[in-house]
Amino acid sequence: YNCERRKWIWMNYYEFYDLTLLFHPDKKIVRKKYIQISKACHPDFFAADSSINQEQALQKSSFNNEAFDVLSNDRKRIKYVLSLLIDDSIKKQVPPDFLMEMMEVNEQVMMLSMDQNKEAEIELKETISSINTTLNEQLNQLTSAYDTQADHSLLTSIQEVLMKLQYM
Repeated sequence: YNCERRKWIWMNYYEFYDLTLLFHPDKKIVRKKYIQISKACHPDFFAADSSINQEQALQKSSFNNEAFDVLSNDRKRIKYVLSLLIDDSIKKQVPPDFLMEMMEVNEQVMMLSMDQNKEAEIELKETISSINTTLNEQLNQLTSAYDTQADHSLLTSIQEVLMKLQYM
């Protein structure tokens, strides 16, 4: 990895690490690429170089840190992949039926804040946990299916489930 070449500035994180665009890249390879670039471009190695080389090494090292942060975090990575694959100008909304379900959950939370009922509290926590588990399973199934088939029709569903999880 040459820190003096600046073409990486126009790359996405997958191109930067020379990886196939997947929702679930091999985390060991992501870490390996991160370490390789870190070793080659750490700003301390360029302390005696020109200020231009120092700045480029700092920028590439920073970009490497950002890439690793996103690609090693499931939720950030899924959001990032969607940003690469879906036109951002198309604003999606959380489905109304899900919002209604969340309104009911919020009402239960408000009721519990007024009347401390341990049984109702446990039941509500189980309900919320179940919704989260179901959504996470759906997200994993959809993103894994996309990685296998590259079926762009799945992207809308992935985005919808991710929005629901963010709402939670």
